[in-house]
Amino acid sequence: MDELTAEEIVRELELEPLPGEGGMIRNTLDDGSSTAIYFLVERDRPTMLHRLPGYETFHLYMGAPAKLVMLLPEGEVEQPVLGTDLRAGERPQLNVPGGRWQALESLGDWTLDGTTMAPGYSEEDF
Repeated sequence: MDELTAEEIVRELELEPLPGEGGMIRNTLDDGSSTAIYFLVERDRPTMLHRLPGYETFHLYMGAPAKLVMLLPEGEVEQPVLGTDLRAGERPQLNVPGGRWQALESLGDWTLDGTTMAPGYSEEDF
């Protein structure tokens, strides 16, 4: 099978631009207490630095690994990689504590990940 393009993923998953943060998104669950999304980030288009009030868990679905940049309270920067090369320290799931400044950057052409939050994401919290 030929590798999918970012445009095909956007079309097949019906993703929409995420204003204010960057990337392409589709909400797949909002049950009033938690949310889940598909999220596509492309090369040279990292998300904007932002923070959310609750824990956010990233899950890698397909594509290139992605670097998650987090600003720690002590002023340091942590940059774990969302990926499948476990020997290189990548992890297919990453957690970001609430209130932590963060941004996501694809390390290839594109990365399709998802996030879950409980309590759920709300635009007012962004």
